[in-house]
Amino acid sequence: SSDLASFARKGQAFVPQPGFSLKQDAFEINKNAQANDPVYGNTNPGTFLKKEADLSMKILVTGASGSIGTFLIVRLCQNGHQVIGISRRAPPRLPKRVSYEIVDIGPETQWVSLLAGVDALVHLADGFNAFERLVAGTDSDLSRRRFAATLNLARAAITAGIENFIYLSTVKAMTGSWAGEILNENSPAHPASLYGEPKLAAEQGILQLAEDSATRVINLRFPIAFGANADGNFAKLLQLANSGLPLPLSGVNAKRSMISLTSLADAIAKTIDNDSAPQGSYLVQDAAMTSAQLLRVLRAGMGRKERLFYLPKALMAPLSVLPGIKGIATRLLKPLEMNDQHFRRQFCWQPPVKMEAELKRVAIAFASTKKR
Repeated sequence: SSDLASFARKGQAFVPQPGFSLKQDAFEINKNAQANDPVYGNTNPGTFLKKEADLSMKILVTGASGSIGTFLIVRLCQNGHQVIGISRRAPPRLPKRVSYEIVDIGPETQWVSLLAGVDALVHLADGFNAFERLVAGTDSDLSRRRFAATLNLARAAITAGIENFIYLSTVKAMTGSWAGEILNENSPAHPASLYGEPKLAAEQGILQLAEDSATRVINLRFPIAFGANADGNFAKLLQLANSGLPLPLSGVNAKRSMISLTSLADAIAKTIDNDSAPQGSYLVQDAAMTSAQLLRVLRAGMGRKERLFYLPKALMAPLSVLPGIKGIATRLLKPLEMNDQHFRRQFCWQPPVKMEAELKRVAIAFASTKKR
């Protein structure tokens, strides 16, 4: 196996030696997200509750032009923070209080000038998602290089005395595409892919680098994230729902955790504004639902009939070869559920939107693009 695999297994840090544009959609979601939320109260549209931090902070965000970065930047600006966005290409449109720098993040990137005066750093752009289809232990020079780049950034941030380093990890740092038990922070970590394996190693490496420093490290593990412009596995689920294909899923009881881009951005922002919680690795989600529940909500939003039926478990095996399902059958049939109560307690956090309502809104938006 690769050196990277051994770092993940042993909990050691590897220390190296010396298309998405900002959409109006993101603004609209955040504008209305908490208008009638029972946790935050009945706020005016476009206004989030007063931020916990009394002073505006300077926050650097890598991956600023990606789908998560887009939502996060809007959220941080609504909290009154000044944001520096780092990306490999220039976003065509930015909120006020945001500047950007074009940076190709690598093991030799010099961060000193960019980190001057920065209070918090959110690292979204480690690039490990490119290896999701490779099994753990696969030898990859590119993966090692991206791993070294992440630790190079963490070391620079810690040396600069940045107060908070937020690393966006993944539930895949703990498991493969499914888990037989509900996961929490105490569950043993057994990543199965070259996506989750370096994520876990990076979590451990950053924490090790930050020992005895002034930097608090928060590793945030999230499940599948959804939004109208989401890509990857959720995009496939949207396409499946929109196909109207009859599916034998009404008897599937396996639940999978999910989180909206709105909630994920809000959770990341909370880790910055709430500085009383201890450092470490945390799980976060909106909620969990079965594939049947998910498809009912999506198809209702798309104006389509449910078209789900029951099939005995013994006859479900051929499902994986049906058109539109091949490649995501595990995500439809197997559980991957988490318990994020630890994060909610430590950070006094609740999702700012209701997952079912957000899924329906996303389905409506997706269907409208297909009618053009």
